[in-house]
Amino acid sequence: MEKLEYRRDLKVNKKILLGTELEVAGFDILKNIRKNTFDNFSLPYQINRDYEILKRSKYTKWLFTEDVTTMGEGDAVEVISPISTLNVKFLDELCYVCQFLERYDGFINKYCGAHVHIDFRIFHQNLKALKKFILIMSYYEPELNRFFAGEQETLREGANIYARNITRSLYNLEKYYEIFQLEEELFINRIKDLGRNYSLNFAHASILKTQNRNTVELRSPNGSLNPVVLENNIYTLLKIVEYCFCNSDWHDLYFQWKELEGQGNRLPELAKARTLSRTIFTSKEDLKYFDWQYEKAA
Repeated sequence: MEKLEYRRDLKVNKKILLGTELEVAGFDILKNIRKNTFDNFSLPYQINRDYEILKRSKYTKWLFTEDVTTMGEGDAVEVISPISTLNVKFLDELCYVCQFLERYDGFINKYCGAHVHIDFRIFHQNLKALKKFILIMSYYEPELNRFFAGEQETLREGANIYARNITRSLYNLEKYYEIFQLEEELFINRIKDLGRNYSLNFAHASILKTQNRNTVELRSPNGSLNPVVLENNIYTLLKIVEYCFCNSDWHDLYFQWKELEGQGNRLPELAKARTLSRTIFTSKEDLKYFDWQYEKAA
């Protein structure tokens, strides 16, 4: 892939809380503690091999924990970001984390993912935007899968287990329950029926404003230690969400989505990818970065 500069001036008008989970192979937490390499790590961090208690609280530091789902060569680590917005500080830290992991033997294998959580509570005020978001993620699923593959040509091997496509299951839910006609609580409860191991994970989504961990998770992106790719993934997801709030009528896209129901496994189409990118992005620079990542295998 052509080398592009890492950006700090990404334009997201809607403030959306987010978090990332980056799976990395080859990085032994205990060995690095013993070698004191963490002493040279200038970011605020926490090491917790069993962080179940932390799942019920807000992350305030970059968390390093062992990852048992990343099979393959040697040890693996999952690095979880603190809750943030897409600001300069977060992007600087993300870049530094990538450099740190790579410096101390971390690498990406065919099992590593890079998940992105966004605060689900933003959708409480606009169910139409949520329906539009889900339809976009399904209608353009093959194209988004190719984009989120990062440096690789396709999604990683484990994606068909831990980040399955949502489209077929959505069609089934629509067939039996007419989910897109449902009101807020019923709609969200039906979407949660997808389960957590789909490309969009609504397991923690709730209409209860008091629920602390209340997110929708994008699970499909491949892992990467290239901060440009990680930044692209986060930014593209946020721009899709932002677009849905500005253009929340979902009915036209719903009928287009229904027309694809009998097509089975669809291959990515460059024309559709460009339609999506030119819908959600307005600047030439944003389009350049999207095309760079999408067309890497062309």
